[in-house]
Amino acid sequence: MYRYKTFFLYVSANWCDFCCQHEKELHLLKDLISDKRILGEEIPIVQLNSDTDVEALKELKIGFFKVPSLYFVLNKRFYQYNSFFRADNILRFINNIVNPVITLDSIDKVEKFLDTSKQLEEKSEFLGDYRIQIPEEFDPHYRIRSVGFFSEVEEYSAEYTQFHDYADKVAYRPDLRIAVVTDPDIVKHFKSLYDGIWFNSHSMNSIVMKRIEKVMYLDLSLLNEMLEIFMVFNSIPFVDELSMNNNDIVQNIVTPIALFFIDTSYILPNYHSTIKFLINLSKRYLGKYVFMFMDGNTKNKSKEQVGLQKDAP
Repeated sequence: MYRYKTFFLYVSANWCDFCCQHEKELHLLKDLISDKRILGEEIPIVQLNSDTDVEALKELKIGFFKVPSLYFVLNKRFYQYNSFFRADNILRFINNIVNPVITLDSIDKVEKFLDTSKQLEEKSEFLGDYRIQIPEEFDPHYRIRSVGFFSEVEEYSAEYTQFHDYADKVAYRPDLRIAVVTDPDIVKHFKSLYDGIWFNSHSMNSIVMKRIEKVMYLDLSLLNEMLEIFMVFNSIPFVDELSMNNNDIVQNIVTPIALFFIDTSYILPNYHSTIKFLINLSKRYLGKYVFMFMDGNTKNKSKEQVGLQKDAP
């Protein structure tokens, strides 16, 4: 596989019904990227079955994964995709990794970028004429946008490099997008409007982060060593963002639910112990919690090995 500089790796399993449901979107993705090139090369999609291609997974040093799992591999670096499994979402994921920082070269582009109430229209050489369209229900509801205003790139070259390095680290996140402004005239325009809100009075170099309607900034002339801490601390997902698709359901549930998902296709002694523990735990808290156990394996033989039946309580 490494004869390609970039490719998709789709890890599935023959027993996994859920994996089959993803293949339609993979075919749509294949069509979307058929004319795309990264580093002058096409982007193949490679599929591995975790129950038959064990040696290949070992060689790739993928030791812990769930099925299905999708990785975008660029220069032997693995980026795992963990959002809605739709072709356009995945295409945006690639574009973010290939273009972790957007260059904003006009006042209008800066204003549109920081309008977190609207989806960000992505344009890049990689996307070409294709316009990504993601329905609201398949897009993160919380958008975080960050802009680095560097009116003096040479003087702040270390911070400029650090800013790009961090953007590269978090490019996989669908809820966070990072941009940069290096045109002194554009920086001067926004400083005149937001002095004391986006900039310190003595500085023309700042990192501005907008999270929904809240705006935060970091003065690079004073706290440049805090750049990454500022970005991490202010963009870390809230609990309700992590479970945003379940909020409406959870609000209407009175009885707490504990859901355990175990894949018994990889039979290990501790799985049997875990199931026994869940049984004892559920007896102790009967009436207070609803315990649900889901088996990720559809093979009856594995179920029989741990004493599971379809009509088991």
